[in-house]
Amino acid sequence: MRVGVAATAALLVTVAALCAALIAAAGTRDADRQLSGRLVPAAGTAGVLLAQYTDQQNDLRNFVSTGRRAPLGAFLSTARQTAAVDARLDRLVSEYPGLPALVRQATTAHRAWLQHVARPQLTAALTSSLRHAQALQADIPRVRPYVLAVRSRLARVQAKITAEQRAVTAQLTSSQGLLIGALLVMCLLVAVISVGGMLTVRRWLIRPLTALRGAADAVASGTYHTPIPVGGPTEFADLGRSTERMRTALISAASERIEMQAEQERLRAEAERDRVSRRLQQSERLESLGHLVGGVAHDFNNLLGVIIGYADFAADQLADLDGDARIAAVNADVAQVRGAADQAARLTRQLLTFARRDVIRPQLLDLNDVAMTTEQLLRRTIGEHIELVARPGEDLWPVFADRGQVEQVLVNLAINSRDAMPRGGRLSVETGNVDVDAAYADTHPGLRPGRYVRLRVSDTGAGMDRETIDRVFEPFFTTKPKGVGTGLGLATVYGIVTQAEGVIQIYSEPGMGTAVSVLLPARDTPAADGQAPAGGSCPAPDFAGDGGRGTSVLLVEDEEAIRELTRRILAGDGYQVKVAVSGSDAVGLAARPDVAVDLLLTDVVMPGMLGTEVAARVRELRPGLPVLYMSGYAEPILNSHGAASADMDIVEKPFTQAAILGRVRAALAARSPAEG
Repeated sequence: MRVGVAATAALLVTVAALCAALIAAAGTRDADRQLSGRLVPAAGTAGVLLAQYTDQQNDLRNFVSTGRRAPLGAFLSTARQTAAVDARLDRLVSEYPGLPALVRQATTAHRAWLQHVARPQLTAALTSSLRHAQALQADIPRVRPYVLAVRSRLARVQAKITAEQRAVTAQLTSSQGLLIGALLVMCLLVAVISVGGMLTVRRWLIRPLTALRGAADAVASGTYHTPIPVGGPTEFADLGRSTERMRTALISAASERIEMQAEQERLRAEAERDRVSRRLQQSERLESLGHLVGGVAHDFNNLLGVIIGYADFAADQLADLDGDARIAAVNADVAQVRGAADQAARLTRQLLTFARRDVIRPQLLDLNDVAMTTEQLLRRTIGEHIELVARPGEDLWPVFADRGQVEQVLVNLAINSRDAMPRGGRLSVETGNVDVDAAYADTHPGLRPGRYVRLRVSDTGAGMDRETIDRVFEPFFTTKPKGVGTGLGLATVYGIVTQAEGVIQIYSEPGMGTAVSVLLPARDTPAADGQAPAGGSCPAPDFAGDGGRGTSVLLVEDEEAIRELTRRILAGDGYQVKVAVSGSDAVGLAARPDVAVDLLLTDVVMPGMLGTEVAARVRELRPGLPVLYMSGYAEPILNSHGAASADMDIVEKPFTQAAILGRVRAALAARSPAEG
């Protein structure tokens, strides 16, 4: 009764914490949407508008002072663009009280400058006398108030936008604090429930089981007068009564031993079924976690891409302001943001590996060769207090896997073993061929009969109990002290092994060490469906020259923030960028003969039409067009649609400015002369 009440209370508190977490998450999404969708673009647009107003003033001054026509052309061109920028800024700030009025004041001030300063000077310069226009320009007391009015009005707009950003950022911080608090409460509840469960198991299971085992041992040794205790849960009580009847039968007649043996066999069969069921439940739980983690990590990749990209933009702009002592502090802050984003991207990559949504480049491998090339790294990693023993198998079958990921499996397992042996011990790395039959496969969920190559890493460390083994592959689960490790090491190993169609098994006992066995399918040739996109995370080549000037790129991306970031990077390097928000828009642009396209840069996973389908339809219109794909977790989606191929060139999100520009240049440089 008390257990039920406690469980109900814990459930209610957990539901409350979950509701708080959901509310905080909603607040976080709303604040993020305002920042990325309105306030950040509004701040950028206000800056563009100020730059255009300043350019007009400079062009007017240059035209009147020199009489050359080039500044006049620039003045007129900027004037045509200003209206569109005004309208965009007005749309972005329409939901914020006071901002639309400030924007209108800035626009009015600019129009006043055009009417009372620019128009008289232009009229005089074009129709009467250039000297008269220059005299009007030199009338500083008359001209300066209009110039200052334009700048002060826009400064108010920018200050108001900054204030709104601070308010939304404060809301975002508050929501994140609430979310973290709710998650901490949920973690505390999990810990309390775990401890309560252990105490309950000890009282209701371990004690009766110990008493029953002691009596059974006494009877087995020949002390038949020892009574068999009957207590604990119903199953244990039933077992005690059965054993008592067995003891009575042994006293009356030894031909009864056969019945006892049958009972023992039944118990062993039940234990085996329980073990298989537990492994199956663990596999299903990890699969569910993989789906959840993969989706979250993909969304984080998009957010991190925006953070990294705009941090790079800020750093580039600040580089032009060197010399001001205040800029050094801002540069340091931007570097901190960039460093944190890079660390988050590495963690997200590990989560994608666990969820089996990472882009890989498998090849035929000899595990002995991989282990041998990694041996020196392992020796430096584990330290001199641990003995490393290598036992390579003979005539190993090849496996089809990503070499870097297999090396990562070895290193992660070795690090775990090292941490389990703080006072030293022995770490063994073994390889060998294994033939798995149907009987063995039936007792190991996820394992199919066939030929496998086994990689076993074992240690003489502290070992693990059953509860730890059942959770050891979950992301962020760790038994190490706070600040030591991320809890993603074995989760990453699990993702790598399962993505290679293998299985991983752990054998461990407290105080007896741990042995981790990885079974990878043996293959003589690569599987047709195992080919991975060739682009992957290849390093960006270093290209010199005039950037992308004169080259047209058709950009297809459904996420607005990523689309705008990529467009700015490409445009900043001189490329002419045509933007499409969907596959159908991209096909429509490609069908227009007046639109020049030298490269298709498309996201892979988009609603309505995958990037591969976009590429196929665009290439029907423009044969031989180079294609570069962008994705955070492309391979499983492509495999499920039969679209994965070895010649796909994929740049992984989040990417840096240098990486995307390098990959674009490489894709353009790789096209054949006929395509060029």
